[in-house]
Amino acid sequence: AFFYRSVMGYTSLAASDQQNPPSEDRIISEFLDLVTEKIIFELGHSSVAEHSVFNFDLIGISRLVTELVETIRFASFTEKSQRYVAFSDDFVIPEELEQPALKLLREEYIQIMQALFNEYKESLKAIQEYYKKDQPQLKKSEIEGKAKEDARYILPLATKTQLGMTINARSLENLL
Repeated sequence: AFFYRSVMGYTSLAASDQQNPPSEDRIISEFLDLVTEKIIFELGHSSVAEHSVFNFDLIGISRLVTELVETIRFASFTEKSQRYVAFSDDFVIPEELEQPALKLLREEYIQIMQALFNEYKESLKAIQEYYKKDQPQLKKSEIEGKAKEDARYILPLATKTQLGMTINARSLENLL
């Protein structure tokens, strides 16, 4: 009955101003605003928030952050694959290391990250060569895929990656 009265109210609003009738979009928008206000806020039916979803693309975050974000049980994720994509030496430098007093530690951190990425690249090549010799029946794409899958274990948690997240409004509210 509530919807009917609301629709009727907006129908009469449209009919009452014949000189400058509101657009259909305006009528629908105002109706949805009213429904949202009445049902969610006044009547307390927050379960409809389950149907509003938000999509986030988290870019340039570390693998560690992706692991933390993915602990959210009521969201869906799409992560940049570490098995099918070769990574370049792009990594997160913690803000704390930007302090002038930690300059030497920052330089050492960068050297370690670069050494890990160099090892990743060298291991990727070596693993590909291994599969070419050990399993010559594999296609080139299969060899590359297996090598990327094995070499990814060398990548540091500071490796930059990206993560897509879809979450409904209720879960987002609880998260925040």
